Amino acid sequence: MTTIQDDRRVDFSDHFVLSSGTVAVDLERGLVLLLFYRPTGEYLLPKGRKNVGETLEAAAERETWEESGYTCRLFRHSLPTRAPQPTTTPHTEPIAVQQRFSQGILKIIFWYLALVDSSDRQAVETQEEGEDFEVRWVRREDAPSTMSFVDDQEIVERALRAVPCRLRGLPQSISPIRDWFLDSSVDAQALGFLCIFLGGSLVYGQLDIENPQEMGDLTDWDGFGIVERKEDIVRLINVSKSKLCALLRIEKEECPQMKLPEHSQLHMGWDVLRFSGWTKQGSKRTIKIWSKTSFCQVVSQPFPSYLGVISYKVVRFTRRDHPTLGPRLFIYQPTRATEQLHVLHDFDFLAVPEPDSISSTKGHSYKAISPGVSCDLFVTSLCVFEHEPGVMASFKARILQKWQLLSGADELESIVPLFCRGTSFGHSYSHEIRTQISEIEARHSEDARRSRTSMQGTLGQQSSLVSAKDASGHSMGYRGLYLLPLQWRASAFCPEIGLFPQGEQLCPTVCGIQNEDTVLAISHFSSNSTGSYAEILTSDRLDWQKVYIKSADSVPDELAALPLVQYYFPRENVQVLAAAQPDLQRIFFQRFIGETLNDTRLRYHYDKGSANGDATEKTCFSDEWFINLELCRARDALAVYLRSFGRAHLSNACPQQRIHKFFHHRLVGNRRLRQFYGEGFPQFFAQTDHGTMSLEAFSDLPMVINGRRYQNLRHHLNRALVVLDPNRIGGLNSLPTAFGMGDGHGGNVMISKEQGAPSILYVDYEVAGTHTPFLDLAKPIYQDGFFSVAYADLLHDDLTHTSERDGVGIKWRVEEGTIFVDYDLALQTLSKGVAVIKLEYLLRPMLEELEKIASSLRETPEETLAYSLFSCALLTRDYSMRPDVFFLNLAVGIRLATEIRKVFLDLFDWYNWAPCHSDTQGALQPAIGGVTSKTWHQESQNTSTSLDLSCSTHSYTRPHSITTLVDLIASPWGAKNG
Repeated sequence: MTTIQDDRRVDFSDHFVLSSGTVAVDLERGLVLLLFYRPTGEYLLPKGRKNVGETLEAAAERETWEESGYTCRLFRHSLPTRAPQPTTTPHTEPIAVQQRFSQGILKIIFWYLALVDSSDRQAVETQEEGEDFEVRWVRREDAPSTMSFVDDQEIVERALRAVPCRLRGLPQSISPIRDWFLDSSVDAQALGFLCIFLGGSLVYGQLDIENPQEMGDLTDWDGFGIVERKEDIVRLINVSKSKLCALLRIEKEECPQMKLPEHSQLHMGWDVLRFSGWTKQGSKRTIKIWSKTSFCQVVSQPFPSYLGVISYKVVRFTRRDHPTLGPRLFIYQPTRATEQLHVLHDFDFLAVPEPDSISSTKGHSYKAISPGVSCDLFVTSLCVFEHEPGVMASFKARILQKWQLLSGADELESIVPLFCRGTSFGHSYSHEIRTQISEIEARHSEDARRSRTSMQGTLGQQSSLVSAKDASGHSMGYRGLYLLPLQWRASAFCPEIGLFPQGEQLCPTVCGIQNEDTVLAISHFSSNSTGSYAEILTSDRLDWQKVYIKSADSVPDELAALPLVQYYFPRENVQVLAAAQPDLQRIFFQRFIGETLNDTRLRYHYDKGSANGDATEKTCFSDEWFINLELCRARDALAVYLRSFGRAHLSNACPQQRIHKFFHHRLVGNRRLRQFYGEGFPQFFAQTDHGTMSLEAFSDLPMVINGRRYQNLRHHLNRALVVLDPNRIGGLNSLPTAFGMGDGHGGNVMISKEQGAPSILYVDYEVAGTHTPFLDLAKPIYQDGFFSVAYADLLHDDLTHTSERDGVGIKWRVEEGTIFVDYDLALQTLSKGVAVIKLEYLLRPMLEELEKIASSLRETPEETLAYSLFSCALLTRDYSMRPDVFFLNLAVGIRLATEIRKVFLDLFDWYNWAPCHSDTQGALQPAIGGVTSKTWHQESQNTSTSLDLSCSTHSYTRPHSITTLVDLIASPWGAKNG
């Protein structure tokens, strides 16, 4: 009921609702969180009704989280308000009130200004039924005009006036910053701190600190602390965490359940702790804590040293810009340490040696030495606490002296352009940091001289970093990718995964089907099934479920494998079974909105660099986006391999393993080649001068590939039939097994289309089971790593002219009883990154595991992988209508079967085979008239393109090799053939 009289109005509780919403801003990145409502195409702000007993402020934060999946905190602003007792002190009062009338109901909306971090992990499935919002991060200058309604535009404009556009400047004194960062009532020294530093955007020149009272809630704060021992770090978190939060003014922790492992073995896996949380006002506070003991050990080593950072937040790569070498991306694979924590694999310095120093006995000389992530923050931070004068300068002096030793620089000041955010330093801060470094150099010059003298004697014997090739700049923005070594032994953690599945899985029955769509188009990347969407009613539920229906003769196998897939892989990454009809060869999975990874990658290939296309996808999909996803896939696969490798009770008899249907079964009687290319005359020969040649005759012809002679196709088919025979004693069936997908390439990985960290769903369990991982890896390596080869027919209309974009080209001819093939193949950064992630973070660890339990079999896996890759090249896809693509895959496949190591080096710059696999062990038959793997490698060491990436498994105090990728774009027909 509503009463209106003159300028007064009364609405009773059943005729109005109170709502709250936010204008949520990411200050550091200059972005505003908007919601795109899919049904109407409108851009809105997050809001919703408050619950009974809930405050308006709490409702605003909750509704933002429910509708967007992002946590926000109200922002203290200085906009004028008519609230009682207004002061100049920043407050969190509403910035606006909206009134809306609908069907006689008054809706009052209170709008608040909030802070949000767009880099945070987005929560999923937070929206209520009927809500269909998609988060869009919009630049602040574009946000008002993007809003669909005029009053919403005015609210956003008003909110952004209260937020500083660009934060810059440097304080004349550090004390105001210290007082805002640390609570002086908490004794930092009593907590064990020797010194505390503050860095990040706050001191790099991106904040206006003329009035320090206004800056405390505006930005993220990045600190760095030093304590005496690692045990002090453990005690700080496990015993005194509340006091640490009080010191940093943290009221909400990033990981409230954080507890550091106290087992001494797990201590070996990390050196630095990352701890983070939010203040009452929503300011993000992060601090890294390093022990003096570990610090002294690291700085005393005359080579780049490993630093494990234990953290709740997962980061998998870091960008470093070099004044002359350009931008580079360093990639590392985090290790899971506990249920909530991971170890991020950092180095004190990220170094790239000169190519000519690889084979030198005098040690490496470096052409690029940049501070690692932790040391960069450490050196560029300003001291806000030290328990005695000079401690900070002493620590910084030692780390800078090490950099000068490794780099050979004449002056310490030349490190400044190498800092991560060096280009964004304000003038005042740049002057400050240069002055500080100059003072350290003058004060500690004699110590530096003695340090160089003592270290130079061991430099040549200890350094083991590897070289990188120079490359011209390219559209992808990186001059090189570098994979840091895997540290999976030091702090391996396996979460509880329940009881091993026994017996058949009970499956609900289908009681009804409605709204079944037309059969979906068969994907280029998986053609052994058909699918459709529908809604079903099952025996175990009362409501209709949206499902994906898969129809295939492999449904019984998939149902049998599903319990093991759910047992080993993260549940959230496995399809949810809704029902099955085995007799009709149909299986029903809960519907997942997305597309295959390979479809996304194919679309990315076409859209990249295009002026057209959806701006959101251009932001979402990037090389880094795909690399992050590949690292997640490698993490999951390796965890399953290690958990199941060599467990005899899991193994099926080798001949019964379903994976052989994709390899040996296709080789028997050349059935797959005959299926693709016919019994008599291959169709594509009709397009050449040899239309009368049969497949049998073609297989008998010797081959010359890029000027080198190789055995004919029949030889390799026969050899593959032997190597991949599951019944052969002492061969494939002698290798230890592990659980794997069997067909785990990117065509069988579904991903969501949302921005941020992608949702991953592993699909198609037709051949999932226990088998050797060296067979399991074949399809992912070839179809994902050799994507430009396997799917060249989808990427290019004609390969007879080298693509300037991808450096792919092919020429072939048959004359004088010989097949001649010449091809160019210069892979782009993404393809190299995908391949080397699989080689470095999957293949190499499994070779090392094999050496531990069955060293006598070390020759078998390399040949197994070589011929399974050969089979993938020729027996996976039908190229009968594309002779250019057939000859490209034929040439690459035969080279893989013959000289797999050289192909991996030529295409991916990878030669980091496990140390037990020396050049004389597991070497395949060399190309006819060619050189052996060992001889070729010795010769290659004398060239500037060599990469000797072999290294032994070290503890965290030893140097490690860095696998190098450089995106070399080949000029048409003039570049080095791959």
